[in-house]
Amino acid sequence: MRIMSAPPSTRSQWAERRLRQAIVTGELAPGERVPVERLAAEWLVSPTPLREALRTLAHDGLLVLSPQRGARVAELSPVEMRDVYEMRLLLEPHALRLSMRRRDDTWRSRVEAAWQALQQVWTSPIEPTALEPAHTEFHQSLMSMCGSETLLQTTRQLAVKSLRYRILSAQVRDDDQAYQEHRGLYEAAVGDDDGSEVVRLAAAHIGMTVLTVMGPGRLAEIVDRMTGNPSTAGLALEGLTRLLADNPAVDEGAT
Repeated sequence: MRIMSAPPSTRSQWAERRLRQAIVTGELAPGERVPVERLAAEWLVSPTPLREALRTLAHDGLLVLSPQRGARVAELSPVEMRDVYEMRLLLEPHALRLSMRRRDDTWRSRVEAAWQALQQVWTSPIEPTALEPAHTEFHQSLMSMCGSETLLQTTRQLAVKSLRYRILSAQVRDDDQAYQEHRGLYEAAVGDDDGSEVVRLAAAHIGMTVLTVMGPGRLAEIVDRMTGNPSTAGLALEGLTRLLADNPAVDEGAT
């Protein structure tokens, strides 16, 4: 299964990516204890970089660390995945809109390259692992000018979790429809769109994955949760506007 990105510069990085791959693809099953010594022997690495990777992957929510039970692969639940997709629907359109406002020639070159790479590995029927890392890079390239590494890192972590769920659920998207969705995202992003259409398309793209993997009931639940308080963003902005009005000389470097 091809999911790892370009060769890492250190053995620690390689160990982390290889262990991440084993979790995402189901090579290590949900709830399974991570056999560090056995994996080190199989992968021809020292146990030390694998143990270092445990902490990183636990931070990403892929592992659970316990003093008594060691490291175990995080379980999956429909509720958790609903939350993951809901957060993606909240954060990715926001990152896209920011990126569209800041796009430049460097951004365009990265998006063009990412789209070409994705086309080269596209498979029929779709095999999610065969599309990686080109698929993730394509989506990250679209958001790359959002101006926030924290936002990009968070969207990457959520994308990994949703990829894991898609693989383990064994649900497959319609090949042509999925391809056309990505093509539509690409064309809207590099075209004259002000960002509105690409945001709509991105939300629909994520929503279609929810529909396929989790069913219409979960998608309806997410939509209901997102629309239950439609004025939340407006109220938050109102509060921030009042704060700025009351504190016109606030030091921008303060935290």
